[in-house]
Amino acid sequence: MIQFRSGAQGYGYDLQDELKKILYDNGMNANIRQDASGNNYLVVRTADMVAEKSYKLTHEQLNQLTALGGGPLIEKAYNQLVDIVRKDFSVPPTFTNAQSAGVRDVVTGIHGYRNPLREREWMMGENPYRPLFATPPYMRSVEPSFVRERKDGRMMPGELQSGAYGFRYKGDNIVMTTPLKQTQNQSVLPAPRPEGMAKPLSKTVNTNSPMYFDKNSFLEVLKTHGIILDQAKKTLTIQSSETRRDVTYDLHDDEIKKITASRLVSNGKEKGYSIDNRLNVINNIIKKDFDGKVTKEQLESRNLINIKLKPEVKAVVEKDFIEQDRRNETIREQKTWENTIRVAREKEIQRLEKESKRINEDNNAVNGRDIGRLITGMGFFTAAAHGREVVIGEIRADKKQDGSYVMKAMINGEWSKEHSLTANQYALFLAHDDKTRLKDFERVFSKEIAIRKADPRELYQDVIVVDGKNIMTTEEVKIAHSKEQSVDGRDLGNINSHKGFYVDVNNGREIDVQKINVERIREGSYKMTAVIGGRTEKLEATISEKDFNKFLAQDDYHRMKMFAKLFPEADIKTRPKYKTNIGEKLLAALTVARDVVMNSPMGGRQIPEVYENRSMHEAVTFSKAGSLSPEMAAANYENLAREEPSQEQAKGIGMGV
Repeated sequence: MIQFRSGAQGYGYDLQDELKKILYDNGMNANIRQDASGNNYLVVRTADMVAEKSYKLTHEQLNQLTALGGGPLIEKAYNQLVDIVRKDFSVPPTFTNAQSAGVRDVVTGIHGYRNPLREREWMMGENPYRPLFATPPYMRSVEPSFVRERKDGRMMPGELQSGAYGFRYKGDNIVMTTPLKQTQNQSVLPAPRPEGMAKPLSKTVNTNSPMYFDKNSFLEVLKTHGIILDQAKKTLTIQSSETRRDVTYDLHDDEIKKITASRLVSNGKEKGYSIDNRLNVINNIIKKDFDGKVTKEQLESRNLINIKLKPEVKAVVEKDFIEQDRRNETIREQKTWENTIRVAREKEIQRLEKESKRINEDNNAVNGRDIGRLITGMGFFTAAAHGREVVIGEIRADKKQDGSYVMKAMINGEWSKEHSLTANQYALFLAHDDKTRLKDFERVFSKEIAIRKADPRELYQDVIVVDGKNIMTTEEVKIAHSKEQSVDGRDLGNINSHKGFYVDVNNGREIDVQKINVERIREGSYKMTAVIGGRTEKLEATISEKDFNKFLAQDDYHRMKMFAKLFPEADIKTRPKYKTNIGEKLLAALTVARDVVMNSPMGGRQIPEVYENRSMHEAVTFSKAGSLSPEMAAANYENLAREEPSQEQAKGIGMGV
């Protein structure tokens, strides 16, 4: 009995992953959801949609979309999905187009695409004309080409069609994104506040006689003083000279009636509203927001009223202005600070130039600051091993009144002790150029100073150093650093990122070593102290005068190493991630060397000579019982051993048995 199968391997609860990937490559996310009533929905969303869109599914549609299996079932599910969403989306024209949107390999047609060499412009290694096809020859894997569209719409094999990929929503809820622009804080402008334009109350309105009172003149006085009444909108706007925003209030009919009453009374017996009553109405309206009141005296001036907002109200009403003032103040302080830095830099440059000019004009002196220019990459250090960098200024060689010759130098901002010179040394110093003079100085001060390789970054340093709100010259910072009697252990990572402080045991944990300091307790007695994070007490150890002087002369890294030797609580070790196993490296090198030797072509060798003797006995023919007789096996053996005839000798198709 023949069984016909649809290819389906059952049904899942959602779209197949392969179909989801095809949809995702075309810009759509889709899945199937079920509500509390058991109804199934296809929920889709593309990049140009604000919200998801759902479609209620029938049982047949659900089976088509969730059928498990490959091949045509995925295409059927895709076509079913397209039929459902086609009215709301622009869709790829065919399933093949949708598949091609995110592919890397194109293998289309029975025999694949056969692009000639001239299109691909490949040299293909040593043999540029070898076949392009893989094994088997009818398979061809080529990355698709994106090319400019041709006017006639013609396409070459392996090209992708423009505009034939992706789902685009047709609805009106598309998110329109505007190009990003550099946002700048726009200045908030205060409301205009004219000065000297107000009309005095007593000169504009006749307040003495109710008969000649004019309410329009009174409203004009209020308006010119910053109290604007809009009867049509039923609003009252206050424009005080103490505020930067207009404050507007909604009015009731009775409030408008009182302020705009036509009659003016000077006593309480007649009907109407006096000036004071009208101002009281205004003050009652604004009293929750303003500290002051509108008075007759203010209306007599030629300027706007000057009542102030309450602090809590001002923080809300003038929030934009307050933030703008804060920004402007920050900018002003920054500009002032930058100007201070600029002035300090110019002042230091002028000082250095003036001193350099003075030293250069003095035949008995040389400027030690020029070592970076005269001897590239070098600097002055203390003569001790791993010595500390020092600042050398003016170096002088002079003849004293008693006829002796001496040399001295400005070291770390202080004049050094004088060193004696011979007459020949003095004469050579005067005759040498500046570069050689620096070397002469090193020889004379060999016990204190040495010229060594310096940090190349020193050549590009600014003449000043800004630390927060402190400005120091670079020379002052170097001198202070050279004279320091302490070092911060947390700088170890900056000096050597591969090293760290660890407890001096196997697999010890890393610890936080902070300030390491040496000090003289009294004459001949010295100590070293250190602070370790997490400990309340300091580490302390007595050191000798030699160690004290050595600590002062060494650079920061070797000061830390000296601390690690004196204190068992900490040791400088390589961080685990930088550790290397020498044994593994040697084994790897030997393995590579072995592979190279084994895979390298061997030199030509002589073929060994082989001698055979067949005269001892006849060859024995074996046969398998039940298959061939011994006679037939012997005949086959002889036939196979016989030399095959050439093409000219062979006749027919017989084997010559």
